[in-house]
Amino acid sequence: MRKIAVLAAVLASLAACAGTPAPAGTDITAAQFQSDIVGKTLKYQSADARYAVSSVSTYKPDGSLTGDWSSGGKSGHYEATWKLNGNLVCVTEPNSNGGGTTCRAWRMTAPKVYAEVNPDGSLHGTTTVTQ
Repeated sequence: MRKIAVLAAVLASLAACAGTPAPAGTDITAAQFQSDIVGKTLKYQSADARYAVSSVSTYKPDGSLTGDWSSGGKSGHYEATWKLNGNLVCVTEPNSNGGGTTCRAWRMTAPKVYAEVNPDGSLHGTTTVTQ
């Protein structure tokens, strides 16, 4: 009986780490990203409820990404760079999230609303075009 309880606890903790699955839909193309996202004001909300982060940012035509974030009563400004790799949006963050580059697909889920999809298919967060 104890083995079953331990196994159940391990499976529950693994399921919690798996992340929220991204919603179904079609990923946008690089051309759609350029026309629908670049130069617009964006509001982001992370999918991870444990470490909820929101931000307002802009992907600029020169390949820079700037924004202001808030999480758990803290806030700040961030700067990164971005580029397209096929239909993936690759963001390089020198300081936040441990630094490095992450490439994600963007999937339109409603007019002006996009799911940012991690390489493992989980939902990174939701971005809405506000202006």
